[in-house]
Amino acid sequence: MAFWVMLYLSYALPLWLPGDYSSALYASSHVVLNSEQEALLAQSTSSVPTFFEYVTRLLRGDLGRSLAYGSPISTLLLEALPWTLALALSAQIFAFVLGLFLGVEAIFRHGSPLERGLFHALVALESIPEIVLGVGLWLFLALFWGIFPLQGGEEPYSTQKGLARLLELGYYGFLPFLTLTLSYLPSYFLLTRAALLPQMGAPYLKSAATRGIAPSRLRYIHALPNALMPLLTRLTLRLPLMLFGVVLIEGIFSYPGIGSLLLSAIAKRDPALIQAIILLLALLVMLANSALYLLAFRFEPKNLASFKANR
Repeated sequence: MAFWVMLYLSYALPLWLPGDYSSALYASSHVVLNSEQEALLAQSTSSVPTFFEYVTRLLRGDLGRSLAYGSPISTLLLEALPWTLALALSAQIFAFVLGLFLGVEAIFRHGSPLERGLFHALVALESIPEIVLGVGLWLFLALFWGIFPLQGGEEPYSTQKGLARLLELGYYGFLPFLTLTLSYLPSYFLLTRAALLPQMGAPYLKSAATRGIAPSRLRYIHALPNALMPLLTRLTLRLPLMLFGVVLIEGIFSYPGIGSLLLSAIAKRDPALIQAIILLLALLVMLANSALYLLAFRFEPKNLASFKANR
């Protein structure tokens, strides 16, 4: 059911946009077309397939051709998707690991100045919207101070290879990466802290401590697994919002990923390209949710047993 609803919305939503490709193309130009040219342009750009035709074409693996770029949509997606995955996954993994680490270390220092300082700082950071954070970093670190480039994902006409290429990509992608990391980090920290707080003083931890188990093993082997289920649940609920944040951040920094491609397609009223991107993003969310559910079953054996019993 979710798949078919998603499929229909990916088809219908772009068609609700006002205007069309021809009006967007000539909206800000001084080109004057006669009536025959306007009719020909409208005819060539306004053909809208039915939902059945749209699904049939997808089943054949045909995503269509972009009006704005004049290229197959599959080619455009394959060029943009690696940029988005590299940015989103690297920021997500780094924020997840750092949030777990800070949350565990803070809760085992409960009541200390370090724990209180981290808590108040990350609560304040959590209240800043991604777009505000991104624009602020862009203004100060790129526009005013010139430490990082204003836009793009690489040097124009770059010929760098190997390590120099990786350093160049890291330099251009650092501000989007930093923005997303700072946006994701507070949730992971606060959830880890909240999940572990009731565990402090639990008999199993006291018993492990009396047996002389090292503090690091006590924290990360005995206590941390109790925080993983709430974190996975929260991550599942936040995935669509996180994906929307990636789209916004790519637009702010003109990062050459799926988000920038989507914003460009909307501005140019390219319905086939918008449909393909919405469908791709929805599929990514569904796949990621399925993977997280499997991980949840892995960390909660009783859920897995119940699931098998009810199949």
